[in-house]
Amino acid sequence: LGSATKVTNTLTLTNGTLTTPDFLTLASDNVNTSRVAEITGGSITGNVVVERFLPAGRKWRFLTAPITQSTPSKLNTTWKTIVDIVGPSGSPNLTQVKPFHNFLEYNSAGDSWTNVEDPNAIDLTGTTHNKAFGAFIPGPLATADNTSADVTLSSTGALLTGNKSFTSSFASGKYILIPNPYASPVNLETIFTGSTGINPLGTIYTWDPRLGGGAGTGGYISIKRDGVNTFTITGGTTGQTEVIQSGQAFFVEANAGTQSINFTEASKSTSNINTVFGAGTGNTDLLRIGFNRYESSAPVVISEVLSRYSNNYNTAISKSEDAEKLWNNEENIAIRRGNFSLSIESRPFIGASSDSIFLGLSSLRANTNYALEFKPSNWDAGSKAYLIDKLLSTETLIDLNNTSFVHQFTSTVATANDRFVVVFRGAT
Repeated sequence: LGSATKVTNTLTLTNGTLTTPDFLTLASDNVNTSRVAEITGGSITGNVVVERFLPAGRKWRFLTAPITQSTPSKLNTTWKTIVDIVGPSGSPNLTQVKPFHNFLEYNSAGDSWTNVEDPNAIDLTGTTHNKAFGAFIPGPLATADNTSADVTLSSTGALLTGNKSFTSSFASGKYILIPNPYASPVNLETIFTGSTGINPLGTIYTWDPRLGGGAGTGGYISIKRDGVNTFTITGGTTGQTEVIQSGQAFFVEANAGTQSINFTEASKSTSNINTVFGAGTGNTDLLRIGFNRYESSAPVVISEVLSRYSNNYNTAISKSEDAEKLWNNEENIAIRRGNFSLSIESRPFIGASSDSIFLGLSSLRANTNYALEFKPSNWDAGSKAYLIDKLLSTETLIDLNNTSFVHQFTSTVATANDRFVVVFRGAT
């Protein structure tokens, strides 16, 4: 590379040597996090900047930087320049961070967390492997008390590639915090089958910052391997799957003797979505929009459309993600996107950005009372949308945390393809 290059999706290397001269950045945002695919040939030399987007929230996370450094830099000169790392020594007295110590290391021998007392004394990474931390990050530096904001961590060093093994020796029943070494998601199936010394119960534990709702700080997720590529995962609406993300760490329970947790290039997953670290609730955000006609003052359901949001989806219309509208004999509702009329539309998480749903109504009866019923599910606390009535020049709040919102109106024309628009203005 001869100039600054930012990868926004996937970097694939099959042959030759990619020399970065410190110009390469693997980007991360609320939609996806760039990854380095399985390296089947060739190598990468030079430092790389690796980003990890974290959505707003006063939450704990299990974090790692998927790099090494020949001379490891301290937390004080890396992540502490982006977010507050608070301890009694060498750190400001930022009372808004609760608890007072917001960076922790795990002590497997004592099965307990250890406070990072002084970020000047703790390395971000090792010389051959990366390290894992428990971190409470409300947002960028000096985020005000009881508030939060999106933040993107970045770390610079040599990418970890090739086979990587985390070896330790602990008594049965002890827990070990393992960092994902790669700038790529990894599939736990290969970790279970390629490692030794993991408790035969075969359970891995992650932390989901969304558990507990807006007022909570997260909770543990259990991932139990029942068989080949078969997992049982707790957590309700969590986005955690058997895929561990770039920048994510997880617990394993030790068996007696030596544990060797092994990663190979083949462990890398092809998914680069954010799930646990991304915006949204972790599973698919849904907004069902029902179209009703009133008969004798009672609503009669005519049709329904669905907008759904997940990092699995993109903005382009496709038959694999979206569904074309088939027209009723009488009234119809459709989602209009360009030249398409849809009954189901799939789009990326909205997060802190904006988006719109354009509704088309047709074959309406003159001077008839109708209603749009909005039925949201799985949205983050505080998420809001607004129904714009362009005919009446009104704007009505749709609370996405309530199970139903009904908007009544009277038809004036048979077709209203541009009267109603649902506008999202970010999750906050």
